[in-house]
This record gives sequence, C-alpha cells and structure tokens, in this order.
Amino acid sequence: MSRLLSLIFKKPFSIFKLVYYYWLFLYYAITNKKTVVYNLHHDYFFDIFYPIGKELEKDKRIKLYYSYRYQNHKLKQYLLKKCAPKQIISNLYSPFIPFNLFICAEITGPDFPLKNMKTKAIEIYHGTGIYNLYENKDILNRFDIHFAIGPQYLPFIKEAYKDIKKKPKVYKIGYPKLDSLLNSRKQSAVLKNHYGLNNGKNTVLYAPHWNEFSSLHVFGIDLLKKLAKFEVNILVKPHNYIFIKYSSYEWKEKFKALSTEYENLKFVEQPNTQKLYPLADVMITDTGTTNGLEFSLMQKPLFIYCQNQWFQKYKNAQVEKDICNTAICFSTLNEITTIIQKFLDNDVQLKLHIEKQKKQQTKLINKYLYNYGKATSAALIAIKRELNLLSQKDN
Repeated sequence: MSRLLSLIFKKPFSIFKLVYYYWLFLYYAITNKKTVVYNLHHDYFFDIFYPIGKELEKDKRIKLYYSYRYQNHKLKQYLLKKCAPKQIISNLYSPFIPFNLFICAEITGPDFPLKNMKTKAIEIYHGTGIYNLYENKDILNRFDIHFAIGPQYLPFIKEAYKDIKKKPKVYKIGYPKLDSLLNSRKQSAVLKNHYGLNNGKNTVLYAPHWNEFSSLHVFGIDLLKKLAKFEVNILVKPHNYIFIKYSSYEWKEKFKALSTEYENLKFVEQPNTQKLYPLADVMITDTGTTNGLEFSLMQKPLFIYCQNQWFQKYKNAQVEKDICNTAICFSTLNEITTIIQKFLDNDVQLKLHIEKQKKQQTKLINKYLYNYGKATSAALIAIKRELNLLSQKDN
C-alpha cells in the first residue's frame, strides 16, 4: 500500500489513470475476460515472449498487455512498433492493477505485483544457463510459477525455495523463442535480401557477449577488421546490453563506422539475434553467452573465444562449459583467422572436426532444452491452465 500512496503523492494525477484501469478491469471480470501482463525492461526481452503472446492474442477470452519501465522512452517507442498502443502500459501503474497473470523474463524489482493482489507471477527466463540466477534467488523465489527451459533449472529452483514453505509450480516448457527456427525460410529470405547476402559468399555471424571477458573487450574492433579482409559476408550482432553497460565505449558508433569502411560488414541493430542464425554459415561468439547453444540447433560450425577467467569468476556454469566443449575454441586473433581460412579452403581436418561437432551439438540440445519446436505450445497450455481456460479435453 505504501507503494501506491507514494505514487499518488509523487504524481497526483496518476489516480485518474488508475481509476480508469480499475473500471476497465472490472468490465473484463464481468465479461469473463482474463488479463495477462508481460513485464520487460529492455527491447531484447520482447522476442522471448513474442511467440507466446502472438498465440495468446488469438484467444478472445484473453486481454494481453506489455508493461515497460516508464523512464525508458526508447522501449516504449519500440513496443509501439510491435503491438497495439492499447496493449502498452507503464510500470508506474501495472503493479497496482489486478491482472490475472504477471509474466516476466528477467530479474524484476519494484514493478512486481502488490502482495495483497491475487495476481499469479510467472518467470519464463531469458537464457539457457543458470550461473547468474543463484545470486538473485531472493528475487526469483517470489514467483508462483517457473517455466523451466531445461533440466538445469530444476536444481536452481529447488535451491531458491529451500527455506520457503510455499513451493512454486514448475512447468517443463523449453524455450519458445527458438521454435521459429524450424520454420524460418520465408523470413530468412527477406532478411538475406535486406542485408545483401545473396552474393554466393559465406556469411559469418559475430555475436559477442557484453561480459568483461568477451572477445570484444579483449580484441576490440581488430577482430572485425581481420575478418573483413576475407571474401565473406559479416553480420555483427553484439548483445544489446553492451550498449547500456558500456555506453562510454561508443561501440555502436564504432560498428557503424566499420559498416561504412567495409562493404562486406553489416552492423545489425535489431535486438533479436535468433533471427540471424539461419542466415549464417558459421558463428563466432564468447564464453558466457547462450548463443552457442541456440546456434547449435542449426547444426552449423560454432567458434567460441574461450576464456578461463570467466569460469574462475562464475560458479554453476556447467551449461557454458558444455557449450565451450562442443565448440571449436580460439584464444588469439591468429587462431580465429586461421580457422576461418581453413573453413573457406574446405580443410579436411577442420571438416572432420565440424562433423564431430554436429554430433556434440545434438547431445547439447537434448541435454539442455525441453520441447524443442513445441515449447510455445507447452507454454500456452500452462498459461491457459493457470487462467482456468482449458477445456476438459485439453486438461
């Protein structure tokens, strides 16, 4: 209640907005409509929920909203391009509105629903690894329901709730964001044309992570300058958080300058890296990111900058260890340029290594992902069950 009073004290006119929403949601309740809000702080979290949201919107019994951090005007503008304005709500108001479900894919803070409301909270997660979750378990253990991406999440959830009497429901869902990779031909054709990749050349996707041990921090733009000398297309798609955490480095400006300097290099600003996987013949990425596991679904060559210091810093990183063990690793600029040259030359030994890698990629996927290709359907069933919208047959 103190949060609500604080809002009204700081922004007196907010009371009128809240009254509007309460009348609207009373109407929804009377007409047997269920309400769901997806809470996000960054644009790249939109695509994590999008496959689920797209299906939920087809159900006339459900009203879906997207809640954004009110200070983030860029995020609001991004959402306006992706969904209807009436679906967008500021997190100034969303915690005080009686939604039926609150869904989040990140470690959230003050925009969590008020405790005295009956809103169920679902955590759907935004990566295949768990190393970063244990230090935030006091936040994550407030959720009523968890959608596990793979079996690696079950020990974490058990640990997060070990001292809490009320245990959460856990659904073995998988990663809905990746389902579309099974049916991406039409979209890929459009993107290939957009990025000028229909030239018969191989395409290298460079997807560095934001962490301080990433190849981007170690090699800077020198890695890209070396890659640009090959007869290949290069797509540069860093983790979006790097532009927030390291804004003073002006990475975005550097990438744009490189795109001007090298015709074969394209800097990708759209937030969803997954859409680029089908376009790439190989991917170069870093220790600590889930890109390696996701890209393994494509059964294509995966090269990772392996950094032991990262593993010394983080515990509970078996997923990331297995990703590195699956990949062809490098630690210097000479190593990665040699690997790319061998790939272009169809080097026999490298081809044998890549064939072996494909088998390891299959094992990696089977080990860490539930319901590949069917995760969206699993999520929809779980959500509708929690909303009491499933028929006897569906149950």
